[in-house]
Amino acid sequence: MEAVKDKMSNIRLLLLRPFYGINVHGDMHGDLGISDHLPHIYPDLSFIYAATIADSAPWVDLHVIDANLNRFMPETVWEKLNDFYDVIVIKALAPTVRYDLDFAREIKKRYPFSKVVLAGHVASLIADWIKKKIPIIDEVARVPMEFYMYNLIYGEGDIHIDDLPIPNFSLFPYEGFRDMDGNLRGSLYTSRGCAVGCDYCPYSSFYGRRMEFRSLPNVLKDIEYLLSLGIKEILFRDQYFSIRPKRTEELCRMIIAHKLKFNWQCETRLESLTPDLIDLMVEAGMDMVCFGVETASANTLNEYNRPPVDEAKLIKLIRYLHSKKVMTIAFYMIGFPHDTWHTIRPTYELATRIGSQSAKFSIYSPCTPAVFPNKQITPAVFTPFDNTMVTNPCKNLSRKQLEFLVDHLTNLYHTEIARRESEKNNYLKGIYEYHFVHQLKFHNRVQNLKKRLKDNTIFNLIMHGKARRKINAY
Repeated sequence: MEAVKDKMSNIRLLLLRPFYGINVHGDMHGDLGISDHLPHIYPDLSFIYAATIADSAPWVDLHVIDANLNRFMPETVWEKLNDFYDVIVIKALAPTVRYDLDFAREIKKRYPFSKVVLAGHVASLIADWIKKKIPIIDEVARVPMEFYMYNLIYGEGDIHIDDLPIPNFSLFPYEGFRDMDGNLRGSLYTSRGCAVGCDYCPYSSFYGRRMEFRSLPNVLKDIEYLLSLGIKEILFRDQYFSIRPKRTEELCRMIIAHKLKFNWQCETRLESLTPDLIDLMVEAGMDMVCFGVETASANTLNEYNRPPVDEAKLIKLIRYLHSKKVMTIAFYMIGFPHDTWHTIRPTYELATRIGSQSAKFSIYSPCTPAVFPNKQITPAVFTPFDNTMVTNPCKNLSRKQLEFLVDHLTNLYHTEIARRESEKNNYLKGIYEYHFVHQLKFHNRVQNLKKRLKDNTIFNLIMHGKARRKINAY
């Protein structure tokens, strides 16, 4: 588009992230996003970076609608649109991709002379399908949204994570980014990508298997900016936070030396930590660490290029983290192609031996080109408002059976952990509130929305202003 390339010409740009009544964390699962039954809202860092890049160009007239953050249902978004935009970039997510496609189609009908672009990991996975089936959509971004935005505004070029500006949270009503305790929450990268390269990992699928690092002085500026906004909780979105332990140590020492006071969380391979490094991370403000274990099956790990875990080392590190009051969350997957009732049990037993304070069991979804050829991925494989796929690669267990196991193992696990806790009554109450009350509300909400949005009929009526019933957001 010539107006984009000509920096002397103004461009009217709309960045839009839709919302349909269900909380979706757009920054999770390798940018595919996940539906969450808990009502807290996390920042979509890719979307924020894209807006920041656009805002930094004086020839761009930027308009941003983060409907997920504002809880704007489609009819409200429709009312807030202006008369004209040169380019409209819509962020699509796996749990809502069927509705995102319909939204993009309706936007193009309203703005036939605008360039309508669909961005996000799920859009890149189904780009060929979109080109064939919905040619009215002008373009699909096949790279992360912030990199696409940089190339759109400044022209084609190779950029890296350290080229990104400080993410401008003030472009959004960031007061809405809060955790379950009501604390303001921000997200930052210190690195992106993962050199491990597990075949099922959506992060390496979208961001590549090379590591990119943000310089530590830039990371420090990012942190100081978020703190200036009153944000005291920061989630580092690195896929392998401590892949370079010396770098992690240096960052912690910088945070301590600059007397920056905030709590932070990260995701990493736990085996990369040592007691000395943990001490430093805790002193710098770390209060939670997440890590993947995946499965007890060494054969499955080897098949998907995942290094095995050192169980004895994990147990020692987790006990040390708990002694430092650090929350631990372990991730496990079930439903691999050869899984059975019997092969899943050792994974649960491994989880209980490791003993993290929380465990998240998920159904294996083959949504990366390495295990699910790109030509086979269509919107139909993604279950609306869910984090699973319609396609079930497990040969021995049905989707319903796997869904039962996820819920059952989660409840069993947290009940076992509650038994070990000295304040088990409060712990059990927390399980009830977080894993039953909110989940029940969420499932009821999803069923209601699926009925109203069946075959997109209600959605299209909303788009044309013929149905005005308000759907209160959960």
